[in-house]
Amino acid sequence: MKKNLIYLSMFAFSIVGCKDEDSKPVEVDDNITSIGFTSCSLQKIEPKDCFKTLSTLNLDGMIFAGDNIYGDYLALAHGSEEFIKGQYQLLGHEPEFNALLGSVDNVYATWDDHDYGMNDGVVDNPAKVYARKLFCNFWNEPENSIRRTREDGIYQSYMQGEGDKKVQIICLDLRWNQSKHPGNAVSGYPIVTDPTKTMLGDAQWAWLKEELKKPAAVRIMVSSLQFCAPYNGGEAWAVYPNEQQKMIDLINETKANGLFFISGDVHYAELCRIKPSNTYNLYDLTSSGVTHVGTAPVVNENRIEEPFSKFNFGLININWNKTPVEISLEVHGSKGEMAIQKVVSLDELKY
Repeated sequence: MKKNLIYLSMFAFSIVGCKDEDSKPVEVDDNITSIGFTSCSLQKIEPKDCFKTLSTLNLDGMIFAGDNIYGDYLALAHGSEEFIKGQYQLLGHEPEFNALLGSVDNVYATWDDHDYGMNDGVVDNPAKVYARKLFCNFWNEPENSIRRTREDGIYQSYMQGEGDKKVQIICLDLRWNQSKHPGNAVSGYPIVTDPTKTMLGDAQWAWLKEELKKPAAVRIMVSSLQFCAPYNGGEAWAVYPNEQQKMIDLINETKANGLFFISGDVHYAELCRIKPSNTYNLYDLTSSGVTHVGTAPVVNENRIEEPFSKFNFGLININWNKTPVEISLEVHGSKGEMAIQKVVSLDELKY
């Protein structure tokens, strides 16, 4: 079942809108058996085979996990309002992108630094206010959406499915309130242990705690930066180990079963796993590179299987007919070929 496209003056697209209640997730009745996700998509690069392949898969939902456009000036300066708007216009006119949106009923999006308007941008990004307006306009947020006006970011939560098949999709905002950190994109970022520094900010942490208390069978935590990768000098949760541990402790405190992370940013794909002492195994499926990928990935002792350094997209398949339920965490190449797969029993993601 496909919903009608909504035509705007800039482009056409289809999306799940947000309500204005800050504490209530947007609810969608359709059960999820298959949901795709992507990150890192430059404009004016054709064809986008990842989008084209995803549009053929009969997905129940699609997540855009950040760097959906590149709204900064070649990673050298923050983008102007007109420049960011122009990048969204380019994406909105791409046929592969529109074919993908037309193939799914439910679309979810968050941002990373480039759609935030500044390479590695954090709390002091001068472009943040108009970048948020353009993000919300593009992804069809209603005029009364809390994402348009909340003082500390565009984070939002969604519930898709019914009964014992509810899937919670939590879209974090790792940019709006992330503390300014030492170092830079060239020299790298040192580990920050100052307890006053934050990834999410107090309000988003408090909101997340309430979200994790809500009943759901499966929880997809959309984190634009990698959560389970070890420190390597680049941007990731590992730069802020206190904040990383705070997330682990919060999962434990709320007893939030069924949770795993998805991420992007790094321009290659991999699956990581960590084994905290106070909770179940935590997985982080990274898909990064619709239009560009990097060279050999850095060493990562938390990585499962081999990384994948070609154009790729992520896929989450849930088999509700299995007892216990099984979740297949997958990375596929642009033509659909399987590159990474790990089938995880839902019993493994429980207290």
